[in-house]
Amino acid sequence: MEKLQNNFFKGAFFKRFATSIAMLATLALLIGGFEESGLFVVTTAICLGMAWEWTALCKITLRKRGAALLFLSTLLALILASSGYLYGSMGVLFLLAAVSIFLGWLTWRHGFFWLAIGILYIGVPWTMMVFLSTSFPDWIALMVWVVVVLSANDTGGYLFGKWIGGPKLAPRISPGKTWAGFLGGLLLGSCFALAISPLLPLGISLAVYVFLSLLLCLVGTFGDLLESLFKRIHKAKDSGTLIPGHGGVLDRLDAYLTALPLVLLILHLVPDFFLASD
Repeated sequence: MEKLQNNFFKGAFFKRFATSIAMLATLALLIGGFEESGLFVVTTAICLGMAWEWTALCKITLRKRGAALLFLSTLLALILASSGYLYGSMGVLFLLAAVSIFLGWLTWRHGFFWLAIGILYIGVPWTMMVFLSTSFPDWIALMVWVVVVLSANDTGGYLFGKWIGGPKLAPRISPGKTWAGFLGGLLLGSCFALAISPLLPLGISLAVYVFLSLLLCLVGTFGDLLESLFKRIHKAKDSGTLIPGHGGVLDRLDAYLTALPLVLLILHLVPDFFLASD
């Protein structure tokens, strides 16, 4: 218990918690005041930060040009998605990624390959998020669910991992993650999902809702491990230093990059996930 208290009050957890609250408050103010346009501005800023960090992480030569190309590709897709053209935005991203891979094949430069991965890794999830805000009536309730569950999963993973320790989840990819943390994240994520369920306009049974919340936690954890793999490949500890207690934007939002495509799939397969707004 003393170790857990030290981690909370003196270690990284306090910074992580305080930073998360500040980020959520800022996001709520922007979206609450401007709704879809606020979300578009926030998403654009996130993509700009991620593009800059990705080119640094992958050690892409001519970093400024690479970051600009990555950001502009994503911005074009975001604009199309905000107009309701999801397939068009996805087509743009995959086309530009294919062009980058082709240039890498012609020049034998690995930077083009990593640029292509970045276009899809960053562009696809956030484009889907913007599309949801324009096509799904209860997108704010959807965002509340996603943010609360993923934040609880991340917090539970950190707390239980530091408190209990034990066998590592994926020692070659992320040595700090344990099975105790993984299960603790699922537990806390499901508890918070249940806690906010009365506030959400659910159109499905509580059992299905909890199952989908657990699935969201699983995919979010996979996103965390995927970003850790990228950092391991490029021998980097963090993607950046912008956010205290977390590292960079990619470090803080890695779970969302895999979770957002799942959210769109859930809404496609379970269209009654939330009751339609009046």
